[in-house]
Amino acid sequence: MLGLRKISNCGNKTYISRNYATIVKRKASKNGLDFGKKIDFKNLEKVEPIQPKPFIPTSTSITNDKRLANIESNKKSEENYYYSPNFSRLGVLTKVDELNENWGHFKGDNTKGAQTGSTFTLSTKSKIEMGKNSSGFSVPFPRISGQGAPIVCVPSTFGQTFSRGMLNNRDTLNALDMITMGEVEHFIKYQIANEVVSAYSIHTTTPGVIQCGGLDFVNLYQSKNDAKFLSQYFKKVSKMFYLMSVAPKPQLSIIDGLTIGAGVGFTANSGFRIGSENSILTIPDCSIGFFPNAGNIRFLNRLDGGVGLYLALTGRRIRGAELLQCGIVDFLIPTTMIPTLDDLLSRLPMKNHERLIANIATFSVPADTQLDGRQSHLDIYKEAIKRCFENKTTIEQVIEALENESDKTYDWAQRCIKNINRSSPISIKLTMRLFNESPTDLSSNEYFERDYNISMALVNDSESDLWEGIRANLIDSREPIWRHKSFKEVDDKLIDDIINYKPPTAESALKLAPFKSSYLMFEDILNEYFNINQFTLSSEDRSVFEAHSGNPFTKDYDDAIEIYLKGARSDKYQNDRNVAAMLTEMSEIDMATL
Repeated sequence: MLGLRKISNCGNKTYISRNYATIVKRKASKNGLDFGKKIDFKNLEKVEPIQPKPFIPTSTSITNDKRLANIESNKKSEENYYYSPNFSRLGVLTKVDELNENWGHFKGDNTKGAQTGSTFTLSTKSKIEMGKNSSGFSVPFPRISGQGAPIVCVPSTFGQTFSRGMLNNRDTLNALDMITMGEVEHFIKYQIANEVVSAYSIHTTTPGVIQCGGLDFVNLYQSKNDAKFLSQYFKKVSKMFYLMSVAPKPQLSIIDGLTIGAGVGFTANSGFRIGSENSILTIPDCSIGFFPNAGNIRFLNRLDGGVGLYLALTGRRIRGAELLQCGIVDFLIPTTMIPTLDDLLSRLPMKNHERLIANIATFSVPADTQLDGRQSHLDIYKEAIKRCFENKTTIEQVIEALENESDKTYDWAQRCIKNINRSSPISIKLTMRLFNESPTDLSSNEYFERDYNISMALVNDSESDLWEGIRANLIDSREPIWRHKSFKEVDDKLIDDIINYKPPTAESALKLAPFKSSYLMFEDILNEYFNINQFTLSSEDRSVFEAHSGNPFTKDYDDAIEIYLKGARSDKYQNDRNVAAMLTEMSEIDMATL
């Protein structure tokens, strides 16, 4: 018996349909429906196809908000972040809770992938300006309009394994005020917490103009009677640069403009240091009654030939290729190529340091390329700097050596003496004492704790040369009147008291958790890469590659090519060479045993 499926109504009649066929043909109902009749598709009445409406361009252009909404609607939903301990194997930053800083906004989140924090994201207008220029190409360095966040995180077009932070406080020449340092610290912590990011860089939105103006001395002077603010400010300085030095991910510091004083700390505490033809670096802290802080003395002390002490005492500006010559930067990359490098790094596989270095080295040019046959300041005075500043333990020894210079270096030596005498005698003697210490005397956290203590010793002294130096140089534009007129008047006990100063209360003291300095580890990785992948050519070998006429190849090259073509590629040739080398090294006694 066939099973019934459903009862349907058609007009005034009721029909029963079975589950696989209708046995009885149903007749047409009064309402015109004809069930079961075969349709003749060939004779159906033709209908004109529906025509689309013609495109009518709008007279008004789309608004920025709508344009941004269109961009955002096509993006994947943004993932959040979480702290991953994968980098703990490097021996640094093993437990986030050990940092005595505010990491509260990372706790309790279990998702990953966030690019930036809301406090340093780009504004709506800035995002649109960054998109494309009039030629349709990506804008490499966005001239972000208005006074936005002091540091912005510029997203990459190609990937998320590399993050770019750009200092953006142009009104103060990217000076390190409290807000800027807080956002830089926030940015670095986001990159550490984001498991997707393998490396990050700190650059500027004004390339070729200003990188970092150093400490916010003017604001410090205005707050010199606020002990709590001064303590918080220098705590923030030490914490931020200490965090850079122990961050478990490579930080690329790009000097692409004027960098002053503590601004050099971005480079001093980074494992990968990049300069450009627009790099200008100066450390004039002694001339303002302060000292090279933010890890700069530790960094400058490692430069060869007395260059570090020379820069710290005289405040001399060096630029471009000179930074590569003296070892302040590891790579020299043209400004126009830095955006291309950023995009390339964003496509690298995660946690591959060798590929990271290889890509940076690809864009790097030698110092000679920029100098174009000219001698730099360091080329001209390299030997004089070594004679006057290397291995000197007192300022009197430095002055005496400069006074003994003659002939071609006499004018240079007199300028050095003039710049040193213009600086604070206390700052000069304090800097000399700090330079005499070995860079390995203190661990990284102890070094930055002492940096903070020395800073507090200077700002808590009402008669400090720092306040006079700020007022004279930055406010009144006059020659400063220092507390001591000469170096001889500065007692060694005064320098001892400054170095050994301890904050009077527990609240004003700084205690940093001990972590391994990762920037030294990344330097070792970089040096190992250079040792394996780079070599220098002799003058004879270089002439082979630079020849433009005749036969540049010597007989040695011809013999080497002939040996190669005769079978140097075969395994037998390599085995024969190995046996011959072994027999050559064997003694007569060993030979007799064969």
